Amino acid sequence: MRAGLTFHADRYDRFVFTQEAYMTVHAFDSANGRETKTSIVLGMLARPQGATLDEIAGVTGWKPHTVRGWLSGIVRKRRRIVVERVMRESGEYAYVARA
Repeated sequence: MRAGLTFHADRYDRFVFTQEAYMTVHAFDSANGRETKTSIVLGMLARPQGATLDEIAGVTGWKPHTVRGWLSGIVRKRRRIVVERVMRESGEYAYVARA
């Protein structure tokens, strides 16, 4: 993800990428060469600051319980990626993928 991407809160107080920020995300599924929600979120989790539940939900359009289930089932169990939940200085929790 590129630095300087902006978020805004929608009417449900979820944080979502602005349209131009979303278009700058270049995460592709290597198997079929196309962008997927999984590849976008894995890119967000790979950042040093990780991604909050609201950020992931905003980008994917998923509900918070779906994001948590996806993290547990697909990321942790199927892909065996270690994901830690850390508290940011702002007091909100973020999920960060560790090597």
